[in-house]
Amino acid sequence: MTWLVIIVLAATGLVSAFVALQRGSGLVALASILSTALIIVLAYIASPMFSSLSILGINGAPGYYTYTGPNKLPLQVGEPWGQPCVQVMLDAQSPPLPVTIYDQLSQVVSQAQRAGINVTISTPGGYWPYTSPPHGVSESVGVNVSLGTPPNSLSGVPEHILFQYSAKDNGSGRYDEIDEMSATLYLTQLTGHPAIDRLAARQLVAFVQGVGGTIIASSGIKDGTSTDSFTSADISAMRIMSGCHSRS
Repeated sequence: MTWLVIIVLAATGLVSAFVALQRGSGLVALASILSTALIIVLAYIASPMFSSLSILGINGAPGYYTYTGPNKLPLQVGEPWGQPCVQVMLDAQSPPLPVTIYDQLSQVVSQAQRAGINVTISTPGGYWPYTSPPHGVSESVGVNVSLGTPPNSLSGVPEHILFQYSAKDNGSGRYDEIDEMSATLYLTQLTGHPAIDRLAARQLVAFVQGVGGTIIASSGIKDGTSTDSFTSADISAMRIMSGCHSRS
C-alpha cells in the first residue's frame, strides 16, 4: 500500500512537470519535480511508523495500539496474557510505595474496576487483597519505586514510569503473550505531582491490559494530556484488548 501511494505521487509529479514543460515553463517543471521528490522521501521515511501502528493497532479501538514482545510479534487482542480477561494484581512490593502514590494508584484502580477492568491492587505491604479472581485466572505485576535518574523518552522527556516485561510466542507464530511484568515509578518525577501520579497509574493499568498507548490527544493515558481520568474510549480499548469486553 505504501509503495502504491509513492508510485501515485511520483506519477502525479511527473505529469505536472511534463505539462509545465509543454507550456514552456521550465522553472515550474523543476519546482514540481523537486516538491514531488521531497514528498516521496517524506512518505518513505514515515511509512515504517504508519506500518508499525497498523500492525499494533487494536481492532475495535481506533487510535489505540498494543506492543510487541522480544519476538517482535504484537500481543493478541483479547488475550494479551494468553487467556481472556485475566485478573492482574498490581503488587506494591517492598519497599512499599509512598502513601501518597499508593493512594493515587488505588483511586485509579477503583475507577478501572468500576468500569469492568479486571485489575486489583495489593495492600501497601504487598499482600494479596482478599478477593478472588472473578474468572479464576490471575497474574501479578510488581510495582517498584526508584530514586534514581530516569531515562529519557524518545521525545527527550524524563520518564515517570518504565515497564520491564518478557513475552513468548502464544503458539500461533503471529502473536506474543505476556510472560511476566514489572513496573518502576520514578519518584523524582512523581513526588509532589499528584496529577502525574494518576497519569502514571492510568498508564500502568492500561499497559497491564495490553494497551501500549494512543495517538488520541484527549485520552487519559497519553503523555502530556490534560484529561485527569480514563475516558470512555480508554476503558473500551482496555476491555477489548484484555478480552473483558464480553464479560460482566
